[in-house]
Amino acid sequence: MKTKWTAVVAVSTALVAGCTHDGIQGTPTAGSTSTPSSTPSSSVSTSPTTSTKRDPVKGTTFDACSAITDSDVATWEVKPDKRDAHTTAFGQNVRGCIWDGSKWGIKVYAVDTSLSQLEQSNDRWDRHEQVKVGARSGWLIHDVNGATCSVSIPSQQAIATVQVDLNLDLTRQRYDQCPLALQIMKQIEPKIP
Repeated sequence: MKTKWTAVVAVSTALVAGCTHDGIQGTPTAGSTSTPSSTPSSSVSTSPTTSTKRDPVKGTTFDACSAITDSDVATWEVKPDKRDAHTTAFGQNVRGCIWDGSKWGIKVYAVDTSLSQLEQSNDRWDRHEQVKVGARSGWLIHDVNGATCSVSIPSQQAIATVQVDLNLDLTRQRYDQCPLALQIMKQIEPKIP
């Protein structure tokens, strides 16, 4: 358990930094509430898919690059043609896409971990709130430096995450990107198994 938690903290820290290596993988295609909480959340369980080198996430079939259309992205203030698919972020196997814009970058991805790994707060987060998106309970996490806010919900036997990484100017202004992360998760939640 401690090893898994350490891995999740390491991944969260790297995600908060807004960096990518080989990135998050997928196939490119043309009502939320938030309340502070420390109670456990439930997750939805179904049969996982088979993991392969090409498809590194086995716990969910969610593929942001296939599920999210240019029309979905139109209100996110990013460039739909700046879609970047990745399979690895910070040593963690993920599947998803990144969109860039002048104000922020948005990452939507699936990762093989349980939502319970995000239940315990740490000193790298200044906000750690239980959220409700559709019928699912999840977590909103905002990093202490203000650069990143993410919302994670259960997806089959894994999690799906929307992460908004601010540009340097908005980070310095302490702009709150969490409402945008919640809005995007609410918008795409019906597409997440």
